[in-house]
Parts: sequence; structure tokens; C-alpha cells
Amino acid sequence: MNFTKEYLRKALMTLVAMSLLMAGLNSEAYASQKRALLIGIGNYPAESGWGPTNSVNDVKAMKSSLRLQDFSDTRELLDEKATKQGVINELNKLYSACQAGDVVVFYYSGHGQFVQDQNGDEFDRFDEALVLYGAPRSYDPVYQNEHHLLDEELSKIMNQMRLKLRIRFWLA
Repeated sequence: MNFTKEYLRKALMTLVAMSLLMAGLNSEAYASQKRALLIGIGNYPAESGWGPTNSVNDVKAMKSSLRLQDFSDTRELLDEKATKQGVINELNKLYSACQAGDVVVFYYSGHGQFVQDQNGDEFDRFDEALVLYGAPRSYDPVYQNEHHLLDEELSKIMNQMRLKLRIRFWLA
């Protein structure tokens, strides 16, 4: 496994762990609902260049774990349904359904990738991105990240969620 894959795997697992920690810290005293969005892409289209993963199994395991934690609103996007627009739509639905005090877990299992920074905000000139269904593996200077969910796009959504849930701290 090369450095990039290992770094992204560890970064994604850290985000998942932080999400669960945040859920655990808030669940006892404040939670009125426990909600989750679980995304798993195990079968990318052949033309994308990405190999298969066991991500769908990861989502099943996470769903079972959340069920034991009394999560009542758990949504899944698997394989071809886990497009960038599909993920954004589900995050927006999740945001609309949430109220202050709810516990929210966002879980992603699939490939991650560094992509060329297009707005100049990254010191290393690369954005970190979730590789959603249809995202190409190979760099193309014409491609504008239509199928990748960039770190800043996800951060914006998560910070809005944090404010709505009235979480007083942020772990990322």
C-alpha cells in the first residue's frame, strides 16, 4: 500500500472515529434523535479505473453497530447511488431533518484521493477528496471534480450541521 492510500485510509478512519466520539459525547444528555448517513462504494464503474473494495460490507457492519446504539434514522447510499449529487442531496435531507441535540454520524467507506487544488487554498496544492461513484482515478486537466466530494465541500456541510445541532466544539 503506498503512502497516499495509507494516509487517506487513516484520515477517513479518524473522521469516522471522531464522528462516533462526538455522537457518544452528546448522546446521553441531549439527543432526541440518532441519525446516520452511511455511504459505501465497493463497485466503481470499470471506466473509472478504481478497483473493487469491501465497502458495502463495512456499511452493513456500521449499520448493525448503530442499530445496537438505538439509531432510528439510518440512511444508506451504496455503489451507483453514491454519486456526488446523491450524497449532497442526502446530506441536505439529513440537515433538514435534524434538530438541536440530535446525534448525527456520517460514515464513508470507499476510495479517497488527492486532487489538484483549484482555488488556491491548499498549502500543498492538493485537496483531499472522497471518491464517489463515477469519479475518475486518472488526472485530467479538463475535469472539474464533478464526481469527487472535496474536503472543503464536506467541511462546509458539516459545519452547518454542527451549528444546527448546537455542538459547542469541533473535533476536526
